[in-house]
Amino acid sequence: MITSKEKNDCSVVALANATGKSYEDCHLLLKSMGRGDGCTVWSNIVAAACLREGGKINLFAIDYREQYLTPKRTFSRYAPYLKSGNFVVITQHHVFCVKDGAILDENKVADDEEVVSVYYFK
Repeated sequence: MITSKEKNDCSVVALANATGKSYEDCHLLLKSMGRGDGCTVWSNIVAAACLREGGKINLFAIDYREQYLTPKRTFSRYAPYLKSGNFVVITQHHVFCVKDGAILDENKVADDEEVVSVYYFK
């Protein structure tokens, strides 16, 4: 598992763990897209980096009808669908990798964390 090397680099770590690329390569990619050293980054930049690296957006985890009936799309509701493969999960305040159902993150991920998007990597 690749771990943090600077402050606020969860997007770099998640992308590296999901893609199998080095921390340095993912750091350079996100920096070229607008992430400053030691700075947080907007979720749309992380999403663009995921797509650039071959990630596919996953909207399968929640029934569309359920989205409109329930206001929060929490990680605990997505987790059962992330058992096979590599995923980057973007939440409101964090980015992390799930690899074959295991969370690869140095921080505890809250079950009630609201998910913004999920990207799948082969």
